[in-house]
Amino acid sequence: MGVYSNDIVFQNDPPFVTPKFAILVKYFEELDAFKDDILVNVYFPGDQKDSPAMTVPISRSLMQAAPYEMEEGQERLVNLTLPLMFSPFSISKQGFLKVRAICGDVVTNLGSIMVRKIKPDETIQGLPSTMRYFESLARGSKFHHAKRAGDSLLISAIEETDPHRIEFQKIAHEAQKRALAEGHTFKPHSSSRDSYGWDSALIIFK
Repeated sequence: MGVYSNDIVFQNDPPFVTPKFAILVKYFEELDAFKDDILVNVYFPGDQKDSPAMTVPISRSLMQAAPYEMEEGQERLVNLTLPLMFSPFSISKQGFLKVRAICGDVVTNLGSIMVRKIKPDETIQGLPSTMRYFESLARGSKFHHAKRAGDSLLISAIEETDPHRIEFQKIAHEAQKRALAEGHTFKPHSSSRDSYGWDSALIIFK
């Protein structure tokens, strides 16, 4: 989990995927400045103005004012706090993710953040995106788990049964694709001599 400021940087080419992404919207108005309800629009890179990725209608009755008497030099404001969740979060191209509030004919820019691939001369501090992705994925999986040791991640099927192995194959092949695309080492393993295929894999991060 992290908090982003100027940009969200991935090590792989688009599409950019992460299990969850949340936006916390903070919106303020002067008291009685508007009467209309509000629309909060979220635009992914490439979205047109009339086709946002998400639209959330907000009733004006949900706007709150501070329950205090204002002192000299203060203005009475109404405000809104709105958490938005994307799960999974998938971006098809590089560009700005933008949040806009629409009230009548007034459009307010609530912020934007660049989503992009890492540049050749950059480094990303913290866990590689593939490690974060499969650790998060394993937490909600009935078929596989993930264990981190230093700069490596072991993913494995929970049980040696047909359903678990079949589902694990899908996960393992996705892991192989992502790991190799980011320049990591992927080592599959099978503890069985039959045709089930892999039941575990080790990803060693560069």
